[in-house]
Amino acid sequence: MYVLLCCWLAAVGAGFLKSEEILEGVARLRLSNDIEFEEETFMALINDTKEVGIKLFITLLLLYFSP
Repeated sequence: MYVLLCCWLAAVGAGFLKSEEILEGVARLRLSNDIEFEEETFMALINDTKEVGIKLFITLLLLYFSP
């Protein structure tokens, strides 16, 4: 079960999170055995990262297309 979850964390988190953040999540899961909590925490990290990326992208677009 843990192996599958770790593979899922790595596959979903790739490109959004740093390797350290993924490994920290895996280590916490191993200690806590609370899969639901770790999944929620992981998805929150990904969503935060996406929001920052979107804001940065919009800022760059505005700078590029401003007169």
